Amino acid sequence: MANNSLDRSERGSRHEFGNHGLTNELHSQVDSVRHRTQNAGMAQQQPGAHPQALDFSVEDIYASSIRKAQAEAAVAGITGGLIAEGANLLDQTARQFGMYHPFTADSVRREGRGFGVDQARHGDCWFESALAGLANSPNGPEAIASMITMGPEGYRVTFPGDPSHPVHVTDADIKKDNLNNYAPWASVLEAALLKRFPQQGEHGGSMAEAIQLLTGRVGLNEVTGAQPLNVLAADIRQTLSQGGIVEAATPHGPRSNKGEREDRPSPSSPVVPNHAYTVVSYNSDGTVTVRNPWGHNYGTAIGGYGTTADGVTNVGDGELRMPLAEFQRRYSFITRQDTSPINPDFLAIAATGMNALHSLGEELHVTP
Repeated sequence: MANNSLDRSERGSRHEFGNHGLTNELHSQVDSVRHRTQNAGMAQQQPGAHPQALDFSVEDIYASSIRKAQAEAAVAGITGGLIAEGANLLDQTARQFGMYHPFTADSVRREGRGFGVDQARHGDCWFESALAGLANSPNGPEAIASMITMGPEGYRVTFPGDPSHPVHVTDADIKKDNLNNYAPWASVLEAALLKRFPQQGEHGGSMAEAIQLLTGRVGLNEVTGAQPLNVLAADIRQTLSQGGIVEAATPHGPRSNKGEREDRPSPSSPVVPNHAYTVVSYNSDGTVTVRNPWGHNYGTAIGGYGTTADGVTNVGDGELRMPLAEFQRRYSFITRQDTSPINPDFLAIAATGMNALHSLGEELHVTP
């Protein structure tokens, strides 16, 4: 009949290649057990009785320790398997009921500084630049990941500024809209915008509206030319340092001979007219870094990386760097997220007002 005991050759092999510290410890245990047992046997020995011989070897105790470790490992394996199976079951249940978050904060953060956001043919630069700003903020990746859940019918997007109207998005929606975002989470959110607010998504909206939609907080408009440079710098720096979003808008281009606005990129200007940019940073050397939501600056005076025109330098991936005075000259106004502490009741009032505004705009077919 087979048993779990190790024969001498196996025990010797295990002992020979075992840990020397463990071997020494086992020797000490053997000596201690022998000493205590022999003393107890002598004390209990009756006249005429013969004490039994005791023979404990290091190999015996070592083998016993191995069997114990194997048993513990088996229990741990079973427990770990049950935990993994339970987690898998919870995951399947969450997916079934639309509670699964397909994107994590880390996956959003890996895109870095909103580089995963790339506007395509839709007129939603006001939204895309805000989304890039949110992704670039300290807590933005967590906020973005929490907006998107997934169920059997596809994605469900709940914008913090419009929580009573979740938007269902499918892969077919994303494909139909011909979205160009590098990051899949950015395409899901842009598709949700186009589905919820088709007029504004196609023909333009306000940067304040985008900030409110993505954060639930008010967007504060500020005319750049109306502020002294030190005040403008302080407002940008404070908002960004407090984790808020800052966007900047360029004015309309010149009118054509037909009286139409020329709002297209031009090789005579380093920036695109009538366009929203993300304000990425206010730098220690007094410069401002902005990002074009296109993810590039082709068609402008500085379409190539490292090129400079009028003090504006292309630093790659749609980013431009310029002195603050040049920023003030090129951008007509900024919209920055209100980061001050507010009463939670105010958010509900603001959301109600935004819903009414959107409904009115859709009825009149105008952009709020």
